[in-house]
Amino acid sequence: MNKKLALDLHGIINAAPEFFSIATQSLVKDGWEIHVLTGSHIKEQGIAEELAKYGIAYTHLFSIADHHKENKTEGMWYDEKGDPWVSDEDWDRTKAKYCQEYNIGFCIDDTARYANYFETPFGYMTIQMHKDKPNKYLGFIIDMFEKRKQVKDSITTLSKWVDKHMGWFLSPAYKQGKEHKNKNFK
Repeated sequence: MNKKLALDLHGIINAAPEFFSIATQSLVKDGWEIHVLTGSHIKEQGIAEELAKYGIAYTHLFSIADHHKENKTEGMWYDEKGDPWVSDEDWDRTKAKYCQEYNIGFCIDDTARYANYFETPFGYMTIQMHKDKPNKYLGFIIDMFEKRKQVKDSITTLSKWVDKHMGWFLSPAYKQGKEHKNKNFK
């Protein structure tokens, strides 16, 4: 299984930061690469700080705007708000090229037209949250990740206890009659 997931920041992660905080932390602990993709400039728009505020765990951070600025894409310009612009085609295919280059297993974005350029499996998703009507399915998934984390923590604690108190009995060296170096074994 390809353990590489790409997530769009604005429209996906920031629409449900509590969920993606729990999910990304769990996935990174399980050895996944989490690639956060954004259209914004990373430094100028404080993207790393925004992700830290949300508690998002990630291994890679990619900006469409930075990519086109660094590659001096022809026709790049900025509007009066400072937002970067290139041709729709250049902009729309950038995440697809990134995902193909990094062999991403799955990408989730809230811009459906990007799918026209993807060879990587692509999931279009909208997250509609309302403070008075929370998304019950998203809440269910958050609870699932929380329970998964609690189970993993319990298994780790149990495993450490068994190693400390019963390691001499479970040790392959003990079972084979070889000298055992556990200080608890007498």
